[in-house]
Amino acid sequence: MPRIFVGNFDFEHELTSGRRELSRDVQKLAADLVSAWLSIADADDVIWSPTGVPTFDFQDLQSRGFQLSRFISREFDLPDGENWELVPWGWTTDLVKWGSSHGWNCPAPPIDIVQHVNSRIFRWQLEQELGIALPGSAVLRSVEELVAHTAEHAAHGAGWVLKANFGMAGRERILGRGPLPGDPVLNWARKRFAQSAGLVFEPWVERVSEAGLQWNIPSAGEPQLLGITPLLTDASGTYRGSRLSCTAEELAGWQPAIEKALQVAYRVQQSGYWGPMGLDAMQYRTPDGQVRCRPLQDLNARYTMGRMALGLKRFVPGGCEADWLHDPRLVASEIDTHAQAKVLQTTARSWLVVRPNESR
Repeated sequence: MPRIFVGNFDFEHELTSGRRELSRDVQKLAADLVSAWLSIADADDVIWSPTGVPTFDFQDLQSRGFQLSRFISREFDLPDGENWELVPWGWTTDLVKWGSSHGWNCPAPPIDIVQHVNSRIFRWQLEQELGIALPGSAVLRSVEELVAHTAEHAAHGAGWVLKANFGMAGRERILGRGPLPGDPVLNWARKRFAQSAGLVFEPWVERVSEAGLQWNIPSAGEPQLLGITPLLTDASGTYRGSRLSCTAEELAGWQPAIEKALQVAYRVQQSGYWGPMGLDAMQYRTPDGQVRCRPLQDLNARYTMGRMALGLKRFVPGGCEADWLHDPRLVASEIDTHAQAKVLQTTARSWLVVRPNESR
């Protein structure tokens, strides 16, 4: 069945109490990322691009024989009927209504379940159940609880992060340090407490490495691990790209996270969700120098950038490895480091950097 891909990359904003007015930056990001669907869309599929067809061309892909799906930017040009399946970044009530109005097949889980399993409070509760939560992490319900918790659990100079119940890509969080939250943190927190069931407090840990574990959860049967995409992040923890594959040594190192992730996948399935899911795991260093694994740093019951990165493997020639980068400075660094690297633009602000596998 041909599919209609919709990049509602503002998905988490729609899961809050009603649809909010999005900043221009968020709207621009969503428009810029629409062609990321080319990583998994087939030639007979359609990509909905309401802001217009991407301005850069895909000649490199087409010259190598890839038949790409169509971009459609006007709603009256979209096909109708039950022979088409709607595939969004994440399911929302508005999207189900829109798809149904066109007669499309909309295989969506219950939207209240989608909201539940995508909340950071639910993820924190799973960490507690599995005994894998960071010491000092907590769900806070008021400014008073925030002040009391930081006074008790944040030593002088120690960093921490406060996360809203819904957020993505490093947004809807604020960083703090020490036992006394400053006015910017308190003002930010007051607004979020008024909008949601609570905020998640976590100590800041020294990152060693991170990876996205990409899953498919069926409505019945065993969840399937599709692959692991190591994450590239900056010092603030902001996502900057993905590597498309792991080495055997890295895969062995992530095995404890995979085992816990399967338990999480079953728990999410039991909650009533089915569909794509990405779990972010972290290896971090404790103050005494030990390296430990945090299997459930983040849970996204939707498509993810790591899932798109897995799909991009089909554009990588045999005998090569690749990174999917969302920072032009990283692209320039790769070109400087690897003279034979080839760069393929994939969205308005991301590039696939392909280079020979030097370990072969």
